[in-house]
Amino acid sequence: MQSILNNSPRLSIIIPCHNAQSTLSICLNALFKFKNENDEVILIDDASTDETAQIALRFNLKLIKNETKKGPSYSRNLGMTAANADLCLFIDSDIEITEFDIEKSFSFMQKNPNSMAFTALLSKSHPFKNFFSQYKNHYLHYTFMQVKGNAHFLYGSFCGLRKNIGVTWPNDIRYGEDTWLGNHISQKGMIISLIKEIQVIHHKHYNFIKICKNDFTIPYAFARTFAYNLNKKIFIKDFSHTNPAQLTAITLTALLMFSFFLNVDYLFHLLSVWLIANIKFFIYLFRNNGILFAFKSIPFTLLDQFIMGWGIFFGLAHYSYILSSKQYTKSKEFIAKNS
Repeated sequence: MQSILNNSPRLSIIIPCHNAQSTLSICLNALFKFKNENDEVILIDDASTDETAQIALRFNLKLIKNETKKGPSYSRNLGMTAANADLCLFIDSDIEITEFDIEKSFSFMQKNPNSMAFTALLSKSHPFKNFFSQYKNHYLHYTFMQVKGNAHFLYGSFCGLRKNIGVTWPNDIRYGEDTWLGNHISQKGMIISLIKEIQVIHHKHYNFIKICKNDFTIPYAFARTFAYNLNKKIFIKDFSHTNPAQLTAITLTALLMFSFFLNVDYLFHLLSVWLIANIKFFIYLFRNNGILFAFKSIPFTLLDQFIMGWGIFFGLAHYSYILSSKQYTKSKEFIAKNS
């Protein structure tokens, strides 16, 4: 185990890893090139079975190993406990920072003491040139750029928390844990700043199967968190990074599918409204990737938003089932005690 710990590190950079050998060198090379010499780096190896630990030991950092796989939230909490700085910066192992990302993060939090957390954007640039990787990267960049003012969510791939914030990552949530934590922070009345000037590069490759799986699983997790908040009478503006236009478009995809099977007369009108709801996104894609990419994106966006809609539906249904099961159990216990 190697360490750069000193008595007063400027900030603690925490990297959770599991089988990250394909991207970890890129992440750490950029990090050690641009970080301040007074920043400590803590890498948590979450029971990797590849060369993750060996790659980490090439760098001057503190390495912590989980004996069994615990998940990213547990690893982040472990890193936060081991941190010696007042500000903890979380970076995923497939993120490549650019020259001023660390300095902008530290400087912003120094100048804005009321901000207890911050999150950042993905760059327009992406290392993989296939359609699905480019599409997903642009989708996230565009969506985050639409957020006005402070955020009410976190993007776990690159974000920061003050160590004294008094909250921890949720160990029992595997997907959407960053949104859950962001909601929890906002519910407590604390400020999460969205620093749009920080735009990191995400080395994540998507194909058709991966993007469809992701865009079902994440909305599913978002919907369960939303239902949980609603049940607890917690109402948060901008629950996730999804904006009203996207939610409208997702709803319209369901109506489009049903109208196709039930009443074709409404199909053209619904499709026109759906295109209007997404038109700014398609214009953005045209300006950044050209007309062919934008036209190719239209049918895929329709399919993708339909998948998101099903994710939301099943997330809400699952939480409703859990809630009703708990209420049924409580009713049985009450009847047993009073019979």
